[in-house]
Amino acid sequence: MAQTVGLCCQKVSEAEAMFTKGVMDLFLSNEIYGIERYERMAVLRKGGATVTLTFDTVETVAQAAKVAQTQGVDFRALVEVNVGQDRCGVDTVDEVLELAKMIESYAPHLEMMGIQAYHGAAQHIRNYDEKKKVIAGVVDKAKRVRDELVKHGLNCQVITGGGTGTYLLEAANGVFTEVQPGSYLFNDADYAKNLGEDGEFVREWKQSLYVLTTVMSTNVKAAVPRAVVDAGTKAVSLDSGSPLVHTLIDGKKLPTTLEYYNGGDEHGILKPNQNALNTHKLELPALGSKLLLIPGHCDPTINMYDHIVGYRGNRVEHVWEIEARGPGN
Repeated sequence: MAQTVGLCCQKVSEAEAMFTKGVMDLFLSNEIYGIERYERMAVLRKGGATVTLTFDTVETVAQAAKVAQTQGVDFRALVEVNVGQDRCGVDTVDEVLELAKMIESYAPHLEMMGIQAYHGAAQHIRNYDEKKKVIAGVVDKAKRVRDELVKHGLNCQVITGGGTGTYLLEAANGVFTEVQPGSYLFNDADYAKNLGEDGEFVREWKQSLYVLTTVMSTNVKAAVPRAVVDAGTKAVSLDSGSPLVHTLIDGKKLPTTLEYYNGGDEHGILKPNQNALNTHKLELPALGSKLLLIPGHCDPTINMYDHIVGYRGNRVEHVWEIEARGPGN
């Protein structure tokens, strides 16, 4: 990790964990509120890290400035612009100018660097042409904001945004100066549904994250035969859809294609898909079989675990602690 440059974190605890592993360019790409959180970021700055913060309210700008002045540090600052998701970010150019001028008034403790223009919902638009149209609107707004900032003598050397689902579009437009893909490292069942420009499923990255589960019950005599695994909602996130049943642990395909259904906290119910039911040749995995699931959403699934096991073939090569997991900052 010591060779990493410019890493995005969503939580203060994530930034702290990355700092302890040697990452010295930290961008907190999410708004935070509270003096105590800015004080924790000041500790990282005192430790030699470059710290960039994101703002969309005058209150948080004032909080960060107060901490920077008190602690004798400086923070880089970006104004977040709402580019369509209607989550965080200011809506109008005038609001951007107001915050940018306020940030500059706190120099040298706050340094106005530019804007964040991230559209999270666009990451999961399946159709490429539809996604391209949405991102064109994002780019247009980012450019208009940049031009107005420059016109008013305000710094806008950084325009950041884009994620795993759209980063190629932001990177190619000549407006964005950096992009923020992250989920590509693991991939998940949801991102795998996205289509590329050629109309095929995206293939710029491969699946690397799996949840290991064990078959704990089977019922071959049921009207719809089923197997039950020990991975329920305590083991996989269902917010972006169910996980996919991938393979047996040794990589061998299952003889019958199975679909995952929510069985509660500790149970996942596996049933043959409709095509398999129509063949009348069903074979469930045996009790004790170990299966690999592809999570529907990699981020919150990882957040449930203490460790990631890195394996190649039948050999474990690494065990990584998930230091930044947890519910909040």
